[in-house]
Amino acid sequence: MGAVTFVGFHQTLTAAWPTWFQGGGHSPWFLNAFDAVLVAAALFFIVGLIVSAAIPEPRVEDAALGACQLVAGATVPMIATLALLPEGPGNLAPIAVAVGIIVLLIPSVAGALAGFALRRFLTVPEGA
Repeated sequence: MGAVTFVGFHQTLTAAWPTWFQGGGHSPWFLNAFDAVLVAAALFFIVGLIVSAAIPEPRVEDAALGACQLVAGATVPMIATLALLPEGPGNLAPIAVAVGIIVLLIPSVAGALAGFALRRFLTVPEGA
């Protein structure tokens, strides 16, 4: 799910880069524009929420683990995308990957916890 989400987001980002994000001289990469970071964070929040809401009989640990798995899945295409940028990954690539993981992990966990809370709120206990 994470890989599909990141690849789809990057394809959209590449198509919309000159108009939506005013990328200027930078290649389309979600950390190259603050607006793109916000869109990525919002997208991974929503996907984290959906993934968490889809867990049968969830526990809070399962929701957090699902968010971590979502980001782990996004990490491989993130690294591949960074490596394939026209100007190359650069000598700060490990830092860019770490920052990218953090940027995606925080909203994913927040979305997963929100999905867990929402599901818990909407679920009627058996004895009620």
